[in-house]
Amino acid sequence: MTTQSVSTAAGQLPPLLQRVVDLSPRLWMAADRSPLFRHLVFRPASYGLLLGALVARRLGGPRTWDEYIRPFMRAFGRARTGPLAAYLKLDPQDMGDLGRLQDFEDRMWGVEGHWESRGKDEAVKVETACPYAAMIRRFDLPEFCTDVIHHFESATYEALNPSYTLAPLDGTLLSKGDGPCRFCHRLRTTS
Repeated sequence: MTTQSVSTAAGQLPPLLQRVVDLSPRLWMAADRSPLFRHLVFRPASYGLLLGALVARRLGGPRTWDEYIRPFMRAFGRARTGPLAAYLKLDPQDMGDLGRLQDFEDRMWGVEGHWESRGKDEAVKVETACPYAAMIRRFDLPEFCTDVIHHFESATYEALNPSYTLAPLDGTLLSKGDGPCRFCHRLRTTS
């Protein structure tokens, strides 16, 4: 399985990041099938990618996210969409059902939370614990969540249903240390 190469403002993604994008659907499914793989490979690799992104942002400034990290995360989100939608048997016309993808992600990453609402056109998930939040706080870069994760989630769900929107993550954030994260997912209706 190969995805399309990702263009960035600086050209193509570096080969290592492109390889991660290409492998991502298989990695997600392997993490689901094997708790050992999830705990010994998937989560540490995710932690390493996050650390790399935060260090790159600290050293390279905002341009780093614009040119590399955001395009990588959008490509990462899109690359996994088709295979994971089939794997999870998602209904792209039902936001409540599409929410199972966020449950899947959260389980893979060790994020905890609950659904505040879960309807056909709108679903709101409240995340109450995240193993990555402390590292993001140490770097004082909560915009990793408000910008990069927002792009990642948007790219994923937009590929499943072009009418999808994710409300800005501008309230409380675990990565700011001031409360839970709220993901408000919506499908625009044509009525």
